[in-house]
Amino acid sequence: MKRILSIVFALALLLGTVSALADEAPSICIVVAGSLGDRSFYDSANEGIQKLAADLGSAVNCIECYEDSSLYEQALYDAADAYDYVAAVGWQFWDFLDKPDGVLADYPDKGITAINPWGAGGGTDNCLRAFCSALEKQLGVTITVDNRTGASG
Repeated sequence: MKRILSIVFALALLLGTVSALADEAPSICIVVAGSLGDRSFYDSANEGIQKLAADLGSAVNCIECYEDSSLYEQALYDAADAYDYVAAVGWQFWDFLDKPDGVLADYPDKGITAINPWGAGGGTDNCLRAFCSALEKQLGVTITVDNRTGASG
């Protein structure tokens, strides 16, 4: 359950940061363990990146793996090679993301700034800071929380 929540928080953090900071539209790809069309979480993630495409003019794509575990790792590498941002949607990717020589072996190579579009000291700020603190330990980099009231649009 913690892994699923981590993926959800990471995706929300990524999408919030992209929308708040985009000077030029980034390219974004989601890699889903299953397939689209069944009104699942995968469909919701795809709808989110389609909204980014419409709002920011981002180039977006969704790579479907159709629950075929032989496709997971290569799909992540393909997406990482072609897009600015990649979100792995599904707990099935954890083993490929967590390997010492895996997709994230060299990421991140610099600090991360998390944009909080609400004021400091609120519930969102406190949750984000707790999440970032845990993520700092896992990634081994500094994560700075930047509160920008009104950055949500």
